[in-house]
Amino acid sequence: MLSQHIKLDAGVISTGYWNKTGLGIIDNRAATPAVSLGIDYFEQRWFYLSSQIGYTKIGGVETFGYPDRNETKELKSYIHLNTTVRSFIRKKDLTGFVGIGPYFNVLAGSNAFSTSYYEGWRLKSYLGARGEIGFHFDVNRVRFGLTGSYMYSLTPAAKSTAMELKNNNVGAYASIGIKI
Repeated sequence: MLSQHIKLDAGVISTGYWNKTGLGIIDNRAATPAVSLGIDYFEQRWFYLSSQIGYTKIGGVETFGYPDRNETKELKSYIHLNTTVRSFIRKKDLTGFVGIGPYFNVLAGSNAFSTSYYEGWRLKSYLGARGEIGFHFDVNRVRFGLTGSYMYSLTPAAKSTAMELKNNNVGAYASIGIKI
């Protein structure tokens, strides 16, 4: 094992629901904050593991009415857990990487949407796949980084008796860490 780093990530995700039928249900995207605490570990010659636990809001925006348009945001809190395998290339203190791995979003609160229009829908904890690309720069024991991610929902984030909604997200994060 070459090194381990504890890190704090903060960023923003773009979130919106989708379904297989193509019906527009809370499918307009919303920007929400995301923060996590993580560790980069088990570094080998060409790869290492990166695991995180954090907090984010998942959901979307719905527009009602014509010609008078009203927007309703449906955002719920989740605890986000992920582990990715990152393949990297290092040039001196600058490291570029690509990663892939599973994530699990645990619903932290009510499983009902806040708008009565969605009565009968139930939110769930859900599983997905996370792809990421980024770089980090090491200065002595401190690590600074930027990461972009795409999180694909494998299981539904919300269900009704007739339909399931999934939630794919795109995120951008800045991080700071320290070598332990």
